[in-house]
Amino acid sequence: MLENTLLKSFSDDIFSAAKVDQTILESSSDLVIIDSSVDDLSTLVNGVKAGAKVVVLDPDIDGIEQITSVFRQHNRLKRVHLVTHGSSGSLQLGSSRLDSDTLNANRDRFAIWSEYLADTSLLIYGCEVAAGEQGRNFVRRLHEVTGTNIAAATHKVGNPKQGGSWSLNYQLGANIKPELAFTSEVINSYSGTFI
Repeated sequence: MLENTLLKSFSDDIFSAAKVDQTILESSSDLVIIDSSVDDLSTLVNGVKAGAKVVVLDPDIDGIEQITSVFRQHNRLKRVHLVTHGSSGSLQLGSSRLDSDTLNANRDRFAIWSEYLADTSLLIYGCEVAAGEQGRNFVRRLHEVTGTNIAAATHKVGNPKQGGSWSLNYQLGANIKPELAFTSEVINSYSGTFI
């Protein structure tokens, strides 16, 4: 199992291999998972609201497996924020893509997600993930397989000057709490989008 080196923690603007600290996860109700391929990673990591646990995905390891490992160590999360590049019906997670084909081929791994994510909201910050029929079908399928409440976007996510918005306007499930993971300073100053 990859649990000891699976994830990279972000500290002092330097990646260092580390095991996820279970006590920090247990004391946090928000988990922010950021794919290392996003623009201006350090701004995002340093701009997460106080009290949230941040995990940066290793680009060389299957992101679905990394996230599964983190979920095995969680306790009572209210919100999981996935921050990554997206397109209609697809997300980049570490060295893997999450799409409808991946969901269907890996039902056992996503069944584990459903065990750990009961009553949790999954907020997906990926551009256009819920766009069009393909995107809506993907989000609906992810909702069914994981049992989570989901908020995603039908448009670009990020800087308005780049055509983005921070609104996660497509939602499935009850009791979604779409509170964004980032401080208002980051939301107002982040220059990129997650496309």
